[in-house]
Amino acid sequence: KNFYRDDLAFADGTKADDDWYQWRGGFRVDSGAPESPYSFTIQGDAYNGNADATTNIPATSPPYTTDISNPSNIRGGDLLTRMTRKGTDNSEMTLQAYYDLARSNDRLLGDERSTADLEFQHRFQATAKQEFTWGLGYRYTRDSLENSATFSFAPASRTDMLLSAFLQDEITLVDDLLRLTLGSKFEHNDFTGYEVQPNARLLYTPHKHHTFWGAVSQAVRTPSQADHDIRISSAIAPNAALPAPISLLPPGLAEIVINGNEDFKSEKLIAYEVGYRTQIHDALAFDLTAFLNDYSRLRTTPASAHFITANNSGDPALFYQLNYEAGNTMEGNTCGFELVADAKPLDWWRLQLAYTYLRLDLQETGQGLFASEDAEGESPRNQISLRSMMNLRSGVTLDTWLRYVDTLPTYGIDSYVALDARVAWQVNPQVELSLVGRNLLDNAQPEFGYLFINTIPSEIERSVYAQARMTF
Repeated sequence: KNFYRDDLAFADGTKADDDWYQWRGGFRVDSGAPESPYSFTIQGDAYNGNADATTNIPATSPPYTTDISNPSNIRGGDLLTRMTRKGTDNSEMTLQAYYDLARSNDRLLGDERSTADLEFQHRFQATAKQEFTWGLGYRYTRDSLENSATFSFAPASRTDMLLSAFLQDEITLVDDLLRLTLGSKFEHNDFTGYEVQPNARLLYTPHKHHTFWGAVSQAVRTPSQADHDIRISSAIAPNAALPAPISLLPPGLAEIVINGNEDFKSEKLIAYEVGYRTQIHDALAFDLTAFLNDYSRLRTTPASAHFITANNSGDPALFYQLNYEAGNTMEGNTCGFELVADAKPLDWWRLQLAYTYLRLDLQETGQGLFASEDAEGESPRNQISLRSMMNLRSGVTLDTWLRYVDTLPTYGIDSYVALDARVAWQVNPQVELSLVGRNLLDNAQPEFGYLFINTIPSEIERSVYAQARMTF
């Protein structure tokens, strides 16, 4: 597989210098006789490519920032083997081993990372109404980083190990009516030690066309290497242009630095979910899901204990250093719902309409570099999606996707409407020809932004491409 994507555009219409290409190849082999309880799979992939970007980094001369072209090379490969044994009692055991090697480098950071993963899983029928699944896992990760003045890690190389286990018990309380699933995941990582993530789910089906369900679960996001070890040169400015008290000190350039924190804790989530699905007619179904997520210890960047220090970067042009560090001083909740209507007005035509509502309410207990309002404004409050899928005559299909996305205040992105379309012709069972158009309503549309990483956001341009697919 090989592809090339040319440059997107900035808001002023100039090219973003962010073209990229990649080739990828792989294989998969499955073996196992139909009468044998054992089956084996081995598969592997290799890839190599370049991805360019335009990045804004701090500078020691006015206007104290500069744009650089930042090409990166990304290459690597992986190998997976899996053995499965199916028992005559409907049990199943799986042993899987996986290895991945990935290398990337650009002007700001280089990374070589190897990951080895071993997993075992056993599923069996504990009783006539109880299916039990358990498993064990081990992951070994080693990486080596090449630092720059903008992004650096200390240490630049580290080895981490993750031990995990999980249990799941699916219990039929009342046949064809009520089913309960209980489970938990247990982990030990090198950053925070032991973590437990339990969950419970109840499924109630009073009628074959009506299903209700509810779930409660706890999850954590364990610290990453960046949370723990990174140093980011975020900005440079004359101290007189910054808030007090640094503006009251003798004139000099100040560097704003975000540091990792060895005491960073896991972010915690308790999620509550309820849902309802009904099949009103063979050609009409509705799904409604509502959720409330309670977050604590969310990542922030509060001022460190030694907020103003002499600069330690080694650059004689820099005099002061304002120190922020990864912290866990934000909490709050998100709530919302999603409604999906799936209709088939004709045998050859399917429609799917979806509406999603999301509200974020976050509070920061300390004074950080980024306000909680920034996090609240990173996600759209309302989204609407309408998909149309038509199977026309003579093997021709026509699919369209119309969607509305609400504003993203943090990045200054207005709400927008986008349209994608695809027409395809199945020439024969082996050959398909298609024509695809994306973002057809605008020449270019901004859809994202960055807070921590200073890659200059580009806009998604209108695009049209043809595709031929052959199956052997």
